[in-house]
Amino acid sequence: MTKVYTPSPTIARLMHTYREKTVNLLLGPIGGGKTTGIIMLLMMIAHAQTPDANGVRKTRFGVARNTRPQLRDSVLKSVFDWLPPNGSTIVWMESDMTLKLKFKLSDDTWVQSEWLFRALDDERDAQRLLSVEYTVVWLSEFREIPFPLLTDVMSRTGRYPAASDGGCTWRGVLAESNMPTRGSDWHRYLELELPSIAQKFIQPSGIGPLAENLQFLAPDYYSVLMETATPGWIQAHILSEYPDSLDGRAVYAATFSSDRHVSKVELPVIGRGALAPPILMGVDQGRNPAALFGQVQPGGSRLNVLSELMGSNMSMETFGREHIVPHVAANYPGVPILAVMDPAGFFKGQANDQTPADVLMSMGFRVIPAPSNLIPRRLAAVDSLFIRHDGIIIDPRCRTLITGLAADYRFKVKKSGELEEIPEKRHPISDIQDCLQYMAQIAGGTNYGRVMNRLNRGSATAQSAAPPRGGWT
Repeated sequence: MTKVYTPSPTIARLMHTYREKTVNLLLGPIGGGKTTGIIMLLMMIAHAQTPDANGVRKTRFGVARNTRPQLRDSVLKSVFDWLPPNGSTIVWMESDMTLKLKFKLSDDTWVQSEWLFRALDDERDAQRLLSVEYTVVWLSEFREIPFPLLTDVMSRTGRYPAASDGGCTWRGVLAESNMPTRGSDWHRYLELELPSIAQKFIQPSGIGPLAENLQFLAPDYYSVLMETATPGWIQAHILSEYPDSLDGRAVYAATFSSDRHVSKVELPVIGRGALAPPILMGVDQGRNPAALFGQVQPGGSRLNVLSELMGSNMSMETFGREHIVPHVAANYPGVPILAVMDPAGFFKGQANDQTPADVLMSMGFRVIPAPSNLIPRRLAAVDSLFIRHDGIIIDPRCRTLITGLAADYRFKVKKSGELEEIPEKRHPISDIQDCLQYMAQIAGGTNYGRVMNRLNRGSATAQSAAPPRGGWT
């Protein structure tokens, strides 16, 4: 009986574009057909390999899974469903855990492909995986595989067939998985550090309107699973969402998306000199001060977050003089600067008559307090920017800010299992998040227009010293 394979939309995109990158990662819900999709793609690669001088299209594929039972019960079972050994064109060698394919095509060339199955919990298998030359390596359920192995595996691809036999037509790594935990090495790679040689393909939620592969599942497949599953399991295995770490939940897990909110290129400053829209500088004072710089597009449509600064164990005087002023002069020369800071920064301490706001004003910056220091209002101001269409875009150089938004700025878990109501304080992650929250209260909604009108009328409540180059002019 002939079996016909029709790829789902996400897997079809992978099949059409895999040649563009060296590493292709496919993620999605359980039952989404990811394993079968990779099997079909490997067959495509075997067929597309350029034949050698004898008309043979040679490929060698490494197939890795975290444990031998998983390799046998999941991967091998699916492979045998589509490529059942028959002793002639498809031969299974149990002692070597190797599948060998050899068959003739209509153009009189031959496909000759070796598939070497290796379990990483077996030290001998793991060593064998990295001692062989491959065309392609398939990492099955890659979230369970140690992330550093990716580099080692890549070093073994593109080595077979040899250059004397024409070399590889395409080499690389194919990987499929359910969603990894937020904050894990794989999550950081996918969302924060995806290199230009890699691309990801994420299938839609299994219970959403765009769910894929449902024709091959029972009508109540996902609903039955959800009856007893934990929220984290449902996120990873059904909803195609990154589940929260057991250590806590990312504060903006429901609203922030690196694909939507982080620019692929560095963001330019809008306008030049005094006529440019002002730079908003969110400031967090304390012994570990921080500053975040952003600019609202003309018309108040979007906040562009441009750069970040962090200090460690220093006063606001030192941070301002040695970090903020040089940064502003180098990056925003002549552009008006409006500092927005924690309202507590306007109150004097017992040991010092000069407030943090006074320090910045003495350096020529216009300074205003954030409208509120209440955590719910601060978080809501940032959430509103993420939710709005085209509400915020972040320069990729703001690494600390982006890392916090994606995973590291989180609500910790109490001993009771419930989440804390206030995000965890971790320098410098929480410091730069505070800056964004102060800035967002001004940049979002109608606040920006009101503040700009007050400043333009010269009736702002904040005082200002004579601005330096790059200060408020």
